[in-house]
Amino acid sequence: MDAVDILFRLAGGFYLVAGWLGLRAILMDSVLDKALAALTMGKEDPAERRRRLVVGASTVGVGASGAALALMSFWALPLFLAGTAAQAVWIGGARRFFIAAEDDDEASRRQVVNAAILYAAVGVGVVWLWGQGRLSPWNDPPGIAGTALAAAALAAWFAYHMAWKAATPSGFDASKFEDDEEAGNPPLRIVIEPAFGWNPLVDADTGRRFSHLYWVEENLAHRIEEWDDLFQNAFSADDFPQGPDFASPEEEAAWHAEGVAIAEALMEIYGRDNVAFGESWSAARDPDA
Repeated sequence: MDAVDILFRLAGGFYLVAGWLGLRAILMDSVLDKALAALTMGKEDPAERRRRLVVGASTVGVGASGAALALMSFWALPLFLAGTAAQAVWIGGARRFFIAAEDDDEASRRQVVNAAILYAAVGVGVVWLWGQGRLSPWNDPPGIAGTALAAAALAAWFAYHMAWKAATPSGFDASKFEDDEEAGNPPLRIVIEPAFGWNPLVDADTGRRFSHLYWVEENLAHRIEEWDDLFQNAFSADDFPQGPDFASPEEEAAWHAEGVAIAEALMEIYGRDNVAFGESWSAARDPDA
C-alpha cells in the first residue's frame, strides 16, 4: 500500500461519510416539514417529497461509491461515473423540475456545482486507478460485499426515516397556533411558551400565538427571534419529537437565563402581572418554578 493508495482510500472514506451526512440533512428537512404539517392538520408537500427521494437516491450512490473506493474495488468506477452523470443532469436542468427558479438561490447553486466538480475530479482519479490496474477485480468478494453492505445500509436507514409520520397531538387546536397579526388587536397579556415550529409568544386572553416581529418593539423582537432560534435548532432528526436537546447543560442554562431576561424586558412594557412563562418549559427547567 503506497501513498496513492492511502490517499484514494481516504477520499473514499470521505464520500462514505458525506453520503451519510447528506442523507441526514435531507431527513432533517423532511422531519421539520412533516411536524409542521401535522401541527396545522396539513400534509407534506408531494413535490418536496419527490425531490427528497430523488436527491436521496443520488446521495446513497455517493456513499456507496465512497465505500467502494475505500476498498479500492472495481465497483468504484461505475459508481463514480454514474454519480458524476447524475450530478451533471441535476445541475444541467433536472433540478428545475423540483426547485422553482425563485427559490433556487445563487449560493445554493454554487455549493452544488463546487461539490459536483470535486466529485468529478475524484472520479477522474478513479478512472486512472482502473487504467493502472490498481482496483481489485469486479468479482472480488470483499469489494462486492463491502460496497453492497454500505449501499443497503444507507438506503435502508434513509427509507426507514423517510417513512416516519408525525402524529397530530391529542386534543390539538390548530387555531390557537395561528398568528394573530390580522386580528388587528395588540396583545395585552403575554405568555412566553416556545413551541417547535411556532412563534414563542401567546396572547393570554385569546390563547393564540402572535408574531413578536409584528407587535413587539424592533430591538426586543429581534432579541426574541435569536432566543427562539436557539430553541428551534435544539431539535434534530435523531431525537424528534423529543426535545429540545441542547448541546450542553450550560447552553440550556444560558438559553433559559436569556428567556428570563426577555421576560423582564417585556414586563417593563406590559406590566409585571401581564407577562408569564408557559408551564410546558419553565416549570421543567426553572428550579424556582
